[in-house]
Amino acid sequence: MRRVLIATSNAGKLRDFAGAAAVHGIAIAGLPNFSSLPTPVEDGNTFEANARKKAEEYSRYAAGEIVVADDSGLEVDALNGEPGVHSARYAAPELHGKAPHEADVNTDDEANNARVLRELKGVPPERRTGRFVCV
Repeated sequence: MRRVLIATSNAGKLRDFAGAAAVHGIAIAGLPNFSSLPTPVEDGNTFEANARKKAEEYSRYAAGEIVVADDSGLEVDALNGEPGVHSARYAAPELHGKAPHEADVNTDDEANNARVLRELKGVPPERRTGRFVCV
């Protein structure tokens, strides 16, 4: 059975990948020591660019193995696709005085969601559309 390593510490994500891959004869495992590895800077302009960068950087810690990674976030139509690739650090300007693309740390979901809701103030419910994207 072939094996693919997933660069995540999310047990649910590992379970979901394992279920989908098993029917193809592929075993899924987490990247060993993932939580202690340096976190790549997610400075890509797209979810795909960030996912690719993470997979390439994390693969250095698993020679000879296939390593995959993902990037995901929220795209809100009324906000021209924001927060997009900056979803995990969208509240950085308010909390750290840095633009999301300059922030080197993520901000918590509650703060990020609060910023989105503030920016949607006055936008009618029928225009509050968006999607969660994962690549």
